[in-house]
Amino acid sequence: MKKPLLRSLFLACFVFVIVHSTTYAQDWYELSTTDSLITVCVDEVNSDSVESYLQFLQDKGTRFLIAPNRRAVAESIKEKFLQLGADHVRIDSFLCYTKINMWNLHFDTTTWQYNIAATIDGITDGNQRIVMGAHYDDVVAPDGDPMVFAPGADDNASGVAALFESVRVLSLHQFEPVYDIEFVAFSAEELMYFGNSGAQAYVDTALAKGVNMELMINNDMIAYTASDNWELTISNYVGSQWITYIAEEITEEYTSIDPYVRELSNQGGADCKYFYEAGVPCVYFMEKDFNPYYHTENDLVENCDIEYTAEAIKVSVGSVIKASDYIITDVNEISDIDFLAYPNPTAGEVIIRLDKTNAENPLTYRIIDLQGRQLISGELFNGQQKRINLNHLPDGMYILSVGLESSTPTNKIIIKQS
Repeated sequence: MKKPLLRSLFLACFVFVIVHSTTYAQDWYELSTTDSLITVCVDEVNSDSVESYLQFLQDKGTRFLIAPNRRAVAESIKEKFLQLGADHVRIDSFLCYTKINMWNLHFDTTTWQYNIAATIDGITDGNQRIVMGAHYDDVVAPDGDPMVFAPGADDNASGVAALFESVRVLSLHQFEPVYDIEFVAFSAEELMYFGNSGAQAYVDTALAKGVNMELMINNDMIAYTASDNWELTISNYVGSQWITYIAEEITEEYTSIDPYVRELSNQGGADCKYFYEAGVPCVYFMEKDFNPYYHTENDLVENCDIEYTAEAIKVSVGSVIKASDYIITDVNEISDIDFLAYPNPTAGEVIIRLDKTNAENPLTYRIIDLQGRQLISGELFNGQQKRINLNHLPDGMYILSVGLESSTPTNKIIIKQS
């Protein structure tokens, strides 16, 4: 993916951005754990909220793509996103042809379908975007009538719950990513191999508009577990190792779930298919255990494990924060240097904490302006934190560079504002 805006601004630096409201500045000064914003946000994920989302979608009766209530379902999802704090929400309509003649499903029809896209705005005006997606349609097959009742609590109200809760948590903490993050509830996934789909329409539209989709995070069935040993399947797509690494790290460090990495040698399936085929890095979260209620009228909230679902959603929340830090780089790899800088934006003072390095010697830190002039420098040891006074610097963006003299440094953006 091309990144002309940041490439010209930062000369292909490895840029790491943590931006949040100064309302929480004092709390951030007291936090010293790695990736404090992730800690704050994943701790905010609430199982009661998650259960309410599942029930909200199940109460629609059916979300089958051909059922006559499909526009009303889309409108209700849009309203929920707005209530949860999304900056703006839109419904994208598209024509969907579906032809299927098996099980209890006999359709040859063209219908209007509706994707719902909620956005948390980024701080740049570029054309880059991160996508977190989940399909909201459901189906009952081979028995039952999906036109009447298809509850789809696990498949896939649980994935949409991840979108809802991510929007709520990130909006609550006023997270401002570098790029826009779109949380998209896709329609028409269940019968995607018998016609068109919402994810396909979304990707086609984005490509036609020249949008650079930097990452796709997909949630599809994350509410069922058959054992006390909770595991979450993380599908590792070819060329997407960096986001798999991040998802594993988040799962291990911030949840009570164990990661189970599944290697994919092709496009995989579900909504990720169209993103992967378009060259977009993807990660796909799904429960490890097979759900016996899959595509039946018993796929109900009462058969979901709400606590497990909440833990799985933490992986999405943490991954999208972490990924938005690493994604604006020309090399998709994880640096050997990891440090925290907060509060950011800052009104005058920034704390730097070095949390991970393989170096035995102290690292050099530098504050550099966008013209490449060094303004402040010093040394920092692993585990050490320092307060740096920026009051003498004018408002604007600066590069905080940390590294050894002999190696390529890791860089973050510091934003100073009065």
